[in-house]
Amino acid sequence: MNRISFLMPLVLTVVAFGCGKPSSENLPVTAEHAAKSTANVSTPVVTPTASADKWASDEQPAKAPAEGSAAEAFLKTLAAFQAGRIDTVYDGLPAAYQADVENLVRLFAEKMDPELWSKAFGLLAKTATVMRDKKAMIFSMDLMKIVPQADSLKENWESIVAGIHTVAASEVADLKSLKLADLKYLLSAGSDLLQGFPLPRFDDVTVTTVNSDGETETILYREAKGSEPKEVKFVKVDGKWLPKSIATSWSSSIDDLKTRLSTFPDRIKQVKPDALKQLDSIDAMLGRMQGAMNRDEFTGYLMPLIFTLRFASQMATEQWKEESARSRTDGAVRVEISRSLSDEQQTELKDAIVASLGITEVDYEMIANDGKTRCRFSPVADGATLVSVIEKQFDGASVRWNAETKTIQVELK
Repeated sequence: MNRISFLMPLVLTVVAFGCGKPSSENLPVTAEHAAKSTANVSTPVVTPTASADKWASDEQPAKAPAEGSAAEAFLKTLAAFQAGRIDTVYDGLPAAYQADVENLVRLFAEKMDPELWSKAFGLLAKTATVMRDKKAMIFSMDLMKIVPQADSLKENWESIVAGIHTVAASEVADLKSLKLADLKYLLSAGSDLLQGFPLPRFDDVTVTTVNSDGETETILYREAKGSEPKEVKFVKVDGKWLPKSIATSWSSSIDDLKTRLSTFPDRIKQVKPDALKQLDSIDAMLGRMQGAMNRDEFTGYLMPLIFTLRFASQMATEQWKEESARSRTDGAVRVEISRSLSDEQQTELKDAIVASLGITEVDYEMIANDGKTRCRFSPVADGATLVSVIEKQFDGASVRWNAETKTIQVELK
């Protein structure tokens, strides 16, 4: 997965594009220069396409993007992520989108179990203490020798530890305070914490505008000189540039998260006894690590902790996926297409399918990534109808319907 596609999950929750001041004339178009041009920054959703014929020659100097363009916003977003400024990214969201995110935070604080939350933040503080007191042992471990960013981490270790202590003692640690907290302030504090971590760099990303009419814009970007250009289509929402795929799926994504959070108390009640045992186990492991007298002893205590955290993470992920599947399985059909469709192609396919279903309320997802496009439509009474629509949409494609799994496989020429 490329560096920019890696940002997609975060994009769906806190990312949009803002418009700011133009870069200086004749500067190379890089994230570094874009960072200097404005403080109003944001991020992209990527839909790779084979559009090399629209790309200017590598021998031609890159031009600075036009003021207020989607191309400019794209680069400023990458600059913000490169600088670790999630708060700046958030500032680029349309006001309505910011309100959606804030409401989700409030809802989470309302539904989360206070005992589990408080205990987790207590462990966070204890982890920071171990990190502070056992720095020498940590960086002498063989495990750290294979970490590419080890030198950067070591250089910034004290600030990272201080940041974790700050978070552990902040209003985030108390759910009552979290309900009333200023989200922009919290994101600013979180961004300060990120300053100690090695972050992806986007200095070599270049971008060109294919077409623009003021309200929509299509850009091509390259992650490095000579790499295949990839296309992203943007639209304006309340004066802010957004990838079209984000704009069309934002409401359904927010509604889905609200639905899941509404069932949080019941699900937490089921897992709380086991969760408390796991937290107690982690607490004991951290205590043993704090008392370790040498590197080998410390490593011996660390490895079980790593396995415990990995297992807990996997279990939480699986439970989240299962819950999501249960809430969206009824009448759902999944479509997997063997090529990454552009935003325009996705919209055309979505419109054709929605029109064929003959209903006003259709829940759908469309994600283009890793050379494929994955879709989900619900409710669908007759999968054969979708097959017919897709065959018309992609003339000559191989379209296979699996009634048992309710999936459609599409192999494009």
